[in-house]
Amino acid sequence: MSERDLYRLVVAIAPEAAAEVSRLGSADPRLRQAVERGRDHFIEILDKSATLAGMVADAWGAVTREGEFRAYVDEWSRRFRD
Repeated sequence: MSERDLYRLVVAIAPEAAAEVSRLGSADPRLRQAVERGRDHFIEILDKSATLAGMVADAWGAVTREGEFRAYVDEWSRRFRD
């Protein structure tokens, strides 16, 4: 998943819904390992919100909105983890 794809995902899906899907997947023994690895990778990317926001701002030709994008990703990440 690219950073741009991740940004599209966090715009399309509420963090609470994503967290619920992660919890449900982790509860299934057949899926647990894959879901937890995916969640860990997802969080690593979210933790790089400055990089993610910069790439999105550049891709959208909206460099003046980088701070806005970063704040959105940071808030989404906080709600996903709660």
